[in-house]
Amino acid sequence: MADHGVRMVPVCEAELDFPGQPYCVSVLRPGYCLPQADGTFRADGTISLITGPKTILVDTGGPWNRDFLLMRLKERGLEPGDINLVVGTHGHSDHIGNLNLFPDALLIVGFDVSEGDTYRSSDLAHGQAHCVDQHVSVIPSPGHTGQDVSVQVTGTSVEHKKQHEPHSTRKWKTILHFISTYIMCTGECSKFIAISLYILATVSVICNIMLFFPDFKTDYVSQDSEEDRITAEVKYMGGLIGGGIMVLIPAIHIHLTSANKCCANRCGMFLSIGFAAAGVAGALYSLSVASLGLANGPLCQWRNEHNPFPKWGTPFSGSNASYLADREIWNWCIDPKNVVEFNVALFSTLLVAAGVELVLCLIQMVNGLFGCICGTCSGKEVRSGVLRG
Repeated sequence: MADHGVRMVPVCEAELDFPGQPYCVSVLRPGYCLPQADGTFRADGTISLITGPKTILVDTGGPWNRDFLLMRLKERGLEPGDINLVVGTHGHSDHIGNLNLFPDALLIVGFDVSEGDTYRSSDLAHGQAHCVDQHVSVIPSPGHTGQDVSVQVTGTSVEHKKQHEPHSTRKWKTILHFISTYIMCTGECSKFIAISLYILATVSVICNIMLFFPDFKTDYVSQDSEEDRITAEVKYMGGLIGGGIMVLIPAIHIHLTSANKCCANRCGMFLSIGFAAAGVAGALYSLSVASLGLANGPLCQWRNEHNPFPKWGTPFSGSNASYLADREIWNWCIDPKNVVEFNVALFSTLLVAAGVELVLCLIQMVNGLFGCICGTCSGKEVRSGVLRG
């Protein structure tokens, strides 16, 4: 998506009118999204009016707002026929529920541009702005439908204020509003992380178990109680304990936090920080063991020109993993068959899985913090489709 220099501006009840030249912007009704105790949520979109050379309505509200919308337009001396352009920032009912009031206006709903039953081509779907005039543009923007747009208006008091604010204040306002408005729902993020951790933990457990059976035989593990026949790092069980159990238990709790429970599940999100920290510890343990296993190489019966008589040991220990780049010396190991390839493949998989687990658990710690502050959401965010300087 093209960068249109969008600046998000929070809508507050104390400041709903933004004068400017040649366009002024008024918020007729701020939107809201309120989670309910029974798991549902009440939501309504922001309704905004842009007046100037053209009269533009941004989102019409839901059908339940019909009388309210007509009343607010009448207060400004406007009738539905006076509206030149109606922009629906996306196609949900609380944003375009009153389109039928404006049959003569040009309509832009998501990426569709139409007038009556005639649809016009636009580049919104390709990430390009649709210019209304030199001061107003409809631009593709982040949202929850995949075809969301916003209206960019220049020359308003928002832009004037922006020029007189300290840079640090402007930066933090933008960052905080972006976080509160467009960041992925913390509950959905937890669900995605949990499902990913389930898969990675399962992979880690399977790899660790397979490492106990080189050449896919049980002989070596049965002999290991008498003499060492299994690589030491395998018996540390980094994949089974660290990348497996220590990640799987946090994943279950993290998955449960994705539900929209009482108080937006803030308590669950707070606890998920601790569980994610446990996952970090498990992932680090698995990562360390896998790295050590790759560095030292497998335990095997081996021989080479300097050691013509086969013996059990770790021929690549102390080589700083340089053996990984020299496949010819892998032939030193004669029993179990292909044990070097076997260990390298499985320990590498454990290494990658642990690395991804580590990143996901760290992300969940941050996500849990935001979830604790803001709560989880149930699939819909509320944002103003206008007021962009």
